[in-house]
Amino acid sequence: MTPQYHHWHHSDDPAFYDKNFAIHFPLIDRIFGTYHLPGDEWPKTMGLGKTSLPKGYLSQLVYPFRQDPGSAEVSEPSER
Repeated sequence: MTPQYHHWHHSDDPAFYDKNFAIHFPLIDRIFGTYHLPGDEWPKTMGLGKTSLPKGYLSQLVYPFRQDPGSAEVSEPSER
């Protein structure tokens, strides 16, 4: 596990979604074909991009399982 590996996990480039899931043992990602660590290259940007999530714990919990997550009522991220 390295900072670079973790940064690729948080890349907001759709080409690298679903990569680097293992928290402490990247061999699991190698086994399942989700390992991504391209030499000395780092992701250009990280985060959720322009995606907004629904408010509330339960709404966020079921959000990934909705048939059409894009149709969910979403809120703008709050500034702290």
